[in-house]
Amino acid sequence: MASQINSKALEKFAELMIEKIQQVSNDWTKPWISTPAGMPRNAITGRSYSGMNDLMLFFATEKHNYKLPAFLTYDQALKEGTFVKKGEKATAVVYWQRSYQNIENPKKFIKRDEYNNLTKEEKDKYREKLLLKEYAVFNVEQTNLKEDKPELYKILEDSFNVPKLKDENGMFKHAGIDNMIENQSWVCPVNVKDSTRAFYSRDKDEITIPLKAKFNAGESFYSVVLHEMAHSTGTEDRLNREYGKIFGDAKYAKEELVAEMTAALTCGEQGISSTLREENAKYLKGWLENLRAKPNFILSVLSDVQKASYMIHDAIPLVEEVKAEEKAERKEGLTDGISVVMDDKPVKMPEGNIFELFNKEQRYTYGGKEVKFTGYSAGGVYNFQYADSGKPFQIMPGKNKTINSVKPLKSELFTEKDMPKNMLKEAGLKYADLSAVDKKNLLNGKETKAMTVKNAKGEKVEATLSLKRNNDKTVSLIIKPVQGSQKISKGLKAG
Repeated sequence: MASQINSKALEKFAELMIEKIQQVSNDWTKPWISTPAGMPRNAITGRSYSGMNDLMLFFATEKHNYKLPAFLTYDQALKEGTFVKKGEKATAVVYWQRSYQNIENPKKFIKRDEYNNLTKEEKDKYREKLLLKEYAVFNVEQTNLKEDKPELYKILEDSFNVPKLKDENGMFKHAGIDNMIENQSWVCPVNVKDSTRAFYSRDKDEITIPLKAKFNAGESFYSVVLHEMAHSTGTEDRLNREYGKIFGDAKYAKEELVAEMTAALTCGEQGISSTLREENAKYLKGWLENLRAKPNFILSVLSDVQKASYMIHDAIPLVEEVKAEEKAERKEGLTDGISVVMDDKPVKMPEGNIFELFNKEQRYTYGGKEVKFTGYSAGGVYNFQYADSGKPFQIMPGKNKTINSVKPLKSELFTEKDMPKNMLKEAGLKYADLSAVDKKNLLNGKETKAMTVKNAKGEKVEATLSLKRNNDKTVSLIIKPVQGSQKISKGLKAG
């Protein structure tokens, strides 16, 4: 599989990372990411940005002092009834697109749909290529959204608000990571014990972390945990990264950058302040030199960071473990030996504004079960609960399409099959004027408007119809007289 790299897009990303590394090298106490908690996401659809965009949008948000890491396209702003302010410059967002190049005519490319319709002989004339495509987004602060849609902006602002929890010693507490360590649900053991240093042992495939009380801040403890977890994702049977053989060599230095950026990205998502590890200061110069001299270095680093952060994200529980189908929808590919997470095209989210996708009155289904929507929370998370058990669960859109699996439950309680055409006839009704029957109400389990029928004596009387589902899964047609009319039938089972 060949690839075509857009050097301008990578240059923009490299510039952002170089600037951030320079800031951190001048002040080791400066956090990698200091924006509000939650992944950078589209302000309208709620979809988190994927690929290599999330870390760069974090850096762009901080560079330009934007309040929220929330972005939208120019067209989305117009559709939402607002506009991009004059003179504002866009930020680049990239994604991988598959295309197929004609071997004999290299200038000829076709898209996947067209390629799929070719015969085997015709397909042999093409080779697959990956193109790094780019489109422009603007931060919400670059638009008039706050003034034009104050209610929407307030909800968006609140969604990034994560309350800071404290443990019994007054230190920052992260319940999800604590739960993961306590239950040992990571891919290798995470041992928190009385130690003088934190490290990942490749030989033993286990992580050692000093006691939390030995850190000057709770955030530092979790940042180190995530850093060592990042290292453990690179084994041959996991993401298969090259660690480097000698302490301090180029591959070793790159692995440290991947671990630093993975921890920084995950900390940003989880609302944890993360700073440069003191022992990695020696690598700063080498990182900067590689970023400036090697165009593909930034691509390789960000690809590794993205895959490692996805792996860690899936291990940190929200309310219950991330669903298996979310992991299955991630697509991976290779381009010139560089491992990347691919988006063939931006994930299609449900139409409309994120804050209008669900409401608490509507019933929904998810995984074959009825669920209730209970609201939004920080980080762009959708909250639901199962209708039968009341057990809550959460979905974070963006890295997957699982949010599209939540479907409105059909409002109709009955179907056409529950209403055989001969039901009225079998009920002994020789005449029935159905013109006044509201069929939609009937299927929704509601009583219809009055209808005209003939009773056994041949007299025309007023009655209503309704359907009732029985315990044996049959359906009864209930015919009730209106006031002053004779009762005609107690009901007829059908089904």
